[in-house]
Amino acid sequence: MKRVNFKFLLILMAGLSAAVIGLYVLRQFQVSRHAGSKLELARKRLDEGKVADAMSLYSQYVSLRPNDEKAFAEYSKLLLGRATSPDATRNDVARAFNALEAAVRGNPEDDELRLQLAEFQLRVGRATDAREHLAVLVERLEAPPPADAA
Repeated sequence: MKRVNFKFLLILMAGLSAAVIGLYVLRQFQVSRHAGSKLELARKRLDEGKVADAMSLYSQYVSLRPNDEKAFAEYSKLLLGRATSPDATRNDVARAFNALEAAVRGNPEDDELRLQLAEFQLRVGRATDAREHLAVLVERLEAPPPADAA
């Protein structure tokens, strides 16, 4: 009768677990490192006037770091620029609309972004949605400024 070598199986399982954990940590490190360089490169391409390259790099960055709301707002503004161009497709308009909505949800205090979204919604015929964002902007303008705690 054959016996199972439990000591060998235990060592094998521990080694396999350590390898999987090590690979996971290495992948997270690489993703983090590459994401930062993609954002820097996207901003550089934007400064150079290469908007299509910048949009592609922003898209890659946002997919790697979905919680970076500032970068997502920058990306959504680029999409808005593409959607308002004369040769924009329905897909461009839909992508910009969804991205701007998400960016405003992520940056609720960014009044400039909210105004751009409201203007875009008016342009594409979504006046009721635009009215909600404009009401928020009016409410903020009518609110008294916060007292200085000096």
